[in-house]
Amino acid sequence: MWHVHNEYGWANAHCYCETSAEAFRDWLRDRHGSVAALNRAWGTTFWGLSYGSFDKVEPPRLAPPGLLTALQLDFMRFSVDAHIANFRRERDIIRRHCDLPVTTNWTRRSGETAMAQLLERSPDLDAVFVASDLMAAGALATLRAAGREVPDDVAVGGFDDSSVAVSTHPPLTTVRRPLAQVAEETVRLLLDLIDGAPHVDSVILPTTLVVRASA
Repeated sequence: MWHVHNEYGWANAHCYCETSAEAFRDWLRDRHGSVAALNRAWGTTFWGLSYGSFDKVEPPRLAPPGLLTALQLDFMRFSVDAHIANFRRERDIIRRHCDLPVTTNWTRRSGETAMAQLLERSPDLDAVFVASDLMAAGALATLRAAGREVPDDVAVGGFDDSSVAVSTHPPLTTVRRPLAQVAEETVRLLLDLIDGAPHVDSVILPTTLVVRASA
């Protein structure tokens, strides 16, 4: 399975550069059709801010909260559509070379979707290792809906040993990361670089298999 990108809409949720501004205006043209329809949808007459053309619309870079809320909402909708379109472009490139399922983001829904694709592609599979506990919870839901028993028919393993792992049915076998040690090593390496170290060596930390009922 391919995991494309990571956490769309997280740190890169919105971009206000001029390229995004032009794309936003094109999106508004497609959504509203005319400037008059845009002004009606946004209620710009009430605010005395009616637009004469789409070219005058700017992303809400500096718009204070409460001013033209419709502009801010449309920009959020545009941003979501842009992320989805970008994912689909990347997905289509991969599919020209490989028929494995393609997903993105560490969400329950992406785990559900990927598991459904895997079952369609390999209906006789008997085990899956999932990149996160949250995605594994989605995989368990899809297996349950398909009538597959876990772990008798399909064993499922997750990663993180988060609180999700003990709330699934059945409880999730997973891999625990030493998060406190990860934080300590990250700070240590950063301080070494700040102190002038020309380079720092990679650090590999041990993980722990936490066995529960899913595998």
